[in-house]
Amino acid sequence: MVKNRRIIIALTAAIAVILLSFIIIKAFDIHFNIITYHSFEQDGYSFKFKGSANTVRKVIIKKDSKKAGSLPFDASSELFSKDELEYSAILEDADGDGDEDVILPCAFDDDNDIHYTVYLTGENGKLGYNEGMKDLPNLLIDGEYLFTEQTSKEILVEKNTNSPEVYIRKHSITKYAFLNGEFTALEERAILYYAENDYYCYSVYAYDEEYGGLKYVDEKWFDPEDIDKYQLSWE
Repeated sequence: MVKNRRIIIALTAAIAVILLSFIIIKAFDIHFNIITYHSFEQDGYSFKFKGSANTVRKVIIKKDSKKAGSLPFDASSELFSKDELEYSAILEDADGDGDEDVILPCAFDDDNDIHYTVYLTGENGKLGYNEGMKDLPNLLIDGEYLFTEQTSKEILVEKNTNSPEVYIRKHSITKYAFLNGEFTALEERAILYYAENDYYCYSVYAYDEEYGGLKYVDEKWFDPEDIDKYQLSWE
Protein backbone atom coordinates (compact mmCIF):
# COMPACT_ATOMS: atom_id res chain seq x y z
CA MET A 1 0.00 0.00 0.00
CA VAL A 2 2.82 2.37 0.95
CA LYS A 3 4.68 1.38 -2.18
CA ASN A 4 1.66 2.13 -4.38
CA ARG A 5 1.23 5.48 -2.70
CA ARG A 6 4.87 6.34 -3.39
CA ILE A 7 4.42 5.41 -7.05
CA ILE A 8 1.31 7.60 -7.34
CA ILE A 9 3.11 10.52 -5.68
CA ALA A 10 6.11 10.07 -7.98
CA LEU A 11 3.92 9.94 -11.09
CA THR A 12 1.94 12.97 -9.95
CA ALA A 13 5.15 14.90 -9.34
CA ALA A 14 6.52 13.89 -12.77
CA ILE A 15 3.33 15.00 -14.51
CA ALA A 16 3.41 18.30 -12.59
CA VAL A 17 7.02 18.90 -13.66
CA ILE A 18 6.15 18.14 -17.29
CA LEU A 19 3.15 20.47 -17.22
CA LEU A 20 5.15 23.22 -15.53
CA SER A 21 7.94 22.84 -18.10
CA PHE A 22 5.42 23.05 -20.94
CA ILE A 23 3.87 26.21 -19.44
CA ILE A 24 7.31 27.84 -19.07
CA ILE A 25 8.28 26.91 -22.63
CA LYS A 26 5.08 28.42 -24.02
CA ALA A 27 5.15 31.50 -21.78
CA PHE A 28 8.74 32.45 -22.59
CA ASP A 29 8.62 31.24 -26.22
CA ILE A 30 11.50 28.82 -25.66
CA HIS A 31 12.54 26.72 -28.66
CA PHE A 32 14.82 23.73 -28.99
CA ASN A 33 16.68 24.09 -32.26
CA ILE A 34 17.37 20.42 -32.81
CA ILE A 35 16.53 20.09 -36.51
CA THR A 36 19.18 20.87 -39.13
CA TYR A 37 17.32 22.13 -42.18
CA HIS A 38 20.23 23.00 -44.41
CA SER A 39 24.01 23.18 -44.48
CA PHE A 40 26.63 24.10 -47.05
CA GLU A 41 30.24 25.22 -47.45
CA GLN A 42 31.55 28.18 -49.40
CA ASP A 43 34.97 29.81 -49.70
CA GLY A 44 36.30 28.57 -46.37
CA TYR A 45 33.00 29.07 -44.53
CA SER A 46 30.54 26.45 -43.37
CA PHE A 47 26.90 27.18 -42.59
CA LYS A 48 24.41 25.09 -40.63
CA PHE A 49 20.79 26.23 -40.27
CA LYS A 50 18.90 24.86 -37.28
CA GLY A 51 15.41 25.25 -35.89
CA SER A 52 12.14 23.54 -35.04
CA ALA A 53 8.54 23.27 -36.27
CA ASN A 54 9.35 24.21 -39.91
CA THR A 55 11.09 27.40 -38.78
CA VAL A 56 14.81 28.11 -38.95
CA ARG A 57 15.89 30.06 -35.87
CA LYS A 58 19.67 30.19 -35.95
CA VAL A 59 22.67 29.72 -38.20
CA ILE A 60 25.99 28.33 -37.00
CA ILE A 61 28.86 29.79 -39.02
CA LYS A 62 32.45 28.57 -39.06
CA LYS A 63 35.40 30.14 -40.85
CA ASP A 64 38.37 27.86 -41.58
CA SER A 65 36.85 25.29 -39.18
CA LYS A 66 36.72 27.82 -36.31
CA LYS A 67 33.36 28.96 -34.95
CA ALA A 68 32.58 32.50 -36.13
CA GLY A 69 29.15 32.74 -34.54
CA SER A 70 25.89 31.05 -33.54
CA LEU A 71 23.47 33.74 -34.66
CA PRO A 72 19.72 34.47 -34.98
CA PHE A 73 18.17 33.58 -38.32
CA ASP A 74 14.42 33.90 -38.81
CA ALA A 75 13.09 32.05 -41.85
CA SER A 76 10.73 29.36 -43.01
CA SER A 77 12.36 26.03 -43.77
CA GLU A 78 10.74 26.31 -47.23
CA LEU A 79 13.44 28.86 -48.08
CA PHE A 80 15.84 26.06 -48.95
CA SER A 81 13.42 24.34 -51.33
CA LYS A 82 12.83 27.36 -53.57
CA ASP A 83 13.75 26.51 -57.15
CA GLU A 84 14.16 30.23 -57.92
CA LEU A 85 16.85 30.64 -55.29
CA GLU A 86 20.17 28.84 -55.67
CA TYR A 87 21.11 29.22 -52.03
CA SER A 88 24.51 30.72 -51.30
CA ALA A 89 26.10 33.45 -49.21
CA ILE A 90 27.34 36.85 -50.31
CA LEU A 91 30.77 37.49 -48.80
CA GLU A 92 31.54 41.21 -49.01
CA ASP A 93 32.41 44.17 -46.82
CA ALA A 94 28.93 45.53 -46.03
CA ASP A 95 29.87 48.17 -43.45
CA GLY A 96 33.01 49.58 -45.06
CA ASP A 97 35.43 48.62 -42.27
CA GLY A 98 37.68 46.53 -44.51
CA ASP A 99 36.54 43.15 -43.11
CA GLU A 100 34.57 40.60 -45.08
CA ASP A 101 31.00 40.24 -43.81
CA VAL A 102 28.44 37.48 -44.38
CA ILE A 103 25.12 38.12 -46.12
CA LEU A 104 22.54 35.33 -46.22
CA PRO A 105 19.17 35.07 -48.03
CA CYS A 106 16.35 34.76 -45.49
CA ALA A 107 13.14 35.11 -47.57
CA PHE A 108 11.81 35.01 -51.11
CA ASP A 109 8.53 36.93 -51.48
CA ASP A 110 5.65 37.08 -53.96
CA ASP A 111 7.14 40.14 -55.68
CA ASN A 112 10.28 38.13 -56.54
CA ASP A 113 12.31 40.15 -54.03
CA ILE A 114 15.04 38.23 -52.23
CA HIS A 115 15.54 39.40 -48.63
CA TYR A 116 18.85 39.13 -46.79
CA THR A 117 20.22 39.18 -43.26
CA VAL A 118 23.68 40.71 -42.79
CA TYR A 119 26.20 39.50 -40.20
CA LEU A 120 29.07 41.89 -39.52
CA THR A 121 32.60 40.77 -38.71
CA GLY A 122 33.91 42.11 -35.41
CA GLU A 123 36.92 41.45 -33.22
CA ASN A 124 38.82 38.18 -33.63
CA GLY A 125 36.81 37.37 -36.74
CA LYS A 126 33.61 36.77 -34.76
CA LEU A 127 30.38 37.58 -36.57
CA GLY A 128 27.68 39.69 -34.95
CA TYR A 129 23.96 40.04 -35.61
CA ASN A 130 22.62 43.52 -36.35
CA GLU A 131 18.83 43.95 -35.97
CA GLY A 132 18.95 47.00 -38.23
CA MET A 133 20.31 44.90 -41.11
CA LYS A 134 17.66 42.20 -40.99
CA ASP A 135 15.46 41.35 -43.95
CA LEU A 136 17.02 43.76 -46.48
CA PRO A 137 15.67 43.25 -50.03
CA ASN A 138 17.79 42.70 -53.15
CA LEU A 139 21.14 43.92 -51.83
CA LEU A 140 23.85 45.52 -53.91
CA ILE A 141 27.15 46.62 -52.38
CA ASP A 142 29.14 49.26 -54.24
CA GLY A 143 32.19 50.65 -52.45
CA GLU A 144 31.23 52.37 -49.19
CA TYR A 145 27.49 52.22 -49.91
CA LEU A 146 24.90 49.49 -49.75
CA PHE A 147 21.75 49.60 -51.89
CA THR A 148 18.41 47.82 -51.68
CA GLU A 149 15.56 47.56 -54.16
CA GLN A 150 12.04 46.27 -53.62
CA THR A 151 8.44 46.29 -54.79
CA SER A 152 5.48 46.32 -52.44
CA LYS A 153 1.70 46.58 -52.76
CA GLU A 154 -0.73 48.08 -50.26
CA ILE A 155 -4.39 47.17 -50.85
CA LEU A 156 -6.66 50.01 -49.74
CA VAL A 157 -10.02 48.57 -50.87
CA GLU A 158 -10.67 44.95 -51.83
CA LYS A 159 -12.18 44.22 -55.22
CA ASN A 160 -15.92 43.52 -55.28
CA THR A 161 -18.72 43.17 -57.85
CA ASN A 162 -19.23 46.93 -58.00
CA SER A 163 -15.67 48.27 -57.96
CA PRO A 164 -12.11 47.20 -58.80
CA GLU A 165 -9.34 46.78 -56.28
CA VAL A 166 -7.86 50.03 -54.98
CA TYR A 167 -4.16 49.80 -54.18
CA ILE A 168 -0.82 51.60 -54.11
CA ARG A 169 2.17 49.84 -55.63
CA LYS A 170 5.61 51.10 -54.65
CA HIS A 171 8.92 50.36 -56.30
CA SER A 172 11.87 51.84 -54.44
CA ILE A 173 15.64 51.92 -54.23
CA THR A 174 17.41 52.95 -51.03
CA LYS A 175 21.02 53.95 -50.41
CA TYR A 176 22.65 53.12 -47.04
CA ALA A 177 25.90 53.82 -45.25
CA PHE A 178 27.35 53.44 -41.75
CA LEU A 179 27.16 56.71 -39.82
CA ASN A 180 28.56 56.83 -36.30
CA GLY A 181 28.58 53.04 -36.17
CA GLU A 182 24.94 52.68 -37.22
CA PHE A 183 23.41 51.41 -40.44
CA THR A 184 21.59 54.46 -41.87
CA ALA A 185 19.38 55.06 -44.92
CA LEU A 186 20.81 58.12 -46.71
CA GLU A 187 18.35 58.44 -49.59
CA GLU A 188 15.34 56.71 -51.06
CA ARG A 189 13.84 57.11 -54.50
CA ALA A 190 10.45 55.59 -55.21
CA ILE A 191 7.81 55.38 -57.90
CA LEU A 192 4.31 54.93 -56.52
CA TYR A 193 1.33 53.91 -58.64
CA TYR A 194 -2.14 54.90 -57.41
CA ALA A 195 -4.58 52.49 -59.02
CA GLU A 196 -7.68 54.51 -58.08
CA ASN A 197 -6.53 57.52 -60.15
CA ASP A 198 -4.28 55.66 -62.62
CA TYR A 199 -1.51 58.09 -61.73
CA TYR A 200 2.17 57.88 -60.76
CA CYS A 201 4.35 59.78 -58.33
CA TYR A 202 8.15 59.93 -58.31
CA SER A 203 9.19 60.67 -54.72
CA VAL A 204 12.60 61.43 -53.23
CA TYR A 205 13.52 61.21 -49.54
CA ALA A 206 16.88 62.19 -48.02
CA TYR A 207 18.52 61.71 -44.63
CA ASP A 208 17.97 64.62 -42.27
CA GLU A 209 20.46 64.69 -39.39
CA GLU A 210 18.22 66.78 -37.13
CA TYR A 211 15.21 64.57 -37.84
CA GLY A 212 17.31 61.41 -37.52
CA GLY A 213 15.88 59.67 -40.57
CA LEU A 214 14.55 60.05 -44.09
CA LYS A 215 12.44 63.10 -44.91
CA TYR A 216 10.52 63.97 -48.07
CA VAL A 217 12.40 66.42 -50.32
CA ASP A 218 10.75 66.26 -53.76
CA GLU A 219 8.02 64.63 -55.84
CA LYS A 220 6.75 64.66 -59.42
CA TRP A 221 3.32 63.44 -60.54
CA PHE A 222 2.90 62.03 -64.03
CA ASP A 223 0.62 60.03 -66.32
CA PRO A 224 1.22 56.35 -67.17
CA GLU A 225 2.42 57.22 -70.69
CA ASP A 226 5.38 59.10 -69.17
CA ILE A 227 6.64 56.18 -67.05
CA ASP A 228 9.76 55.73 -69.23
CA LYS A 229 10.96 59.20 -68.20
CA TYR A 230 11.12 58.25 -64.54
CA GLN A 231 13.17 55.08 -64.18
CA LEU A 232 14.84 54.62 -60.80
CA SER A 233 18.64 54.71 -60.75
CA TRP A 234 21.58 56.33 -58.94
CA GLU A 235 23.06 57.84 -62.07
